[in-house]
Amino acid sequence: MPEHKVVVVEEKGRGCLGTGIAMAGILVSGFWLLNFSAGFIELPDNLPFFGNIDEAAATAALIACFRYLGIDLLPFGKRSRVETREIIDISPESKK
Repeated sequence: MPEHKVVVVEEKGRGCLGTGIAMAGILVSGFWLLNFSAGFIELPDNLPFFGNIDEAAATAALIACFRYLGIDLLPFGKRSRVETREIIDISPESKK
């Protein structure tokens, strides 16, 4: 009778350091998007094309930090769960 091999995929939990960095990223990007300086202190906000790059980067960082913490803000691109599947070895047996 052939032996069945089972592959188990273990997901590691989030570490304390990663969670802290994600929370700090949420705070920094949130304050950046609140734009307390109203664009006067930062030179790129006054330029036509380059003024939006920093806000796009802050938004991407905010979404990535929330996603790391398990809060998915985007309705598309859902990650599928990893399932444990049974693998059957179909290699030919050695003949004696």
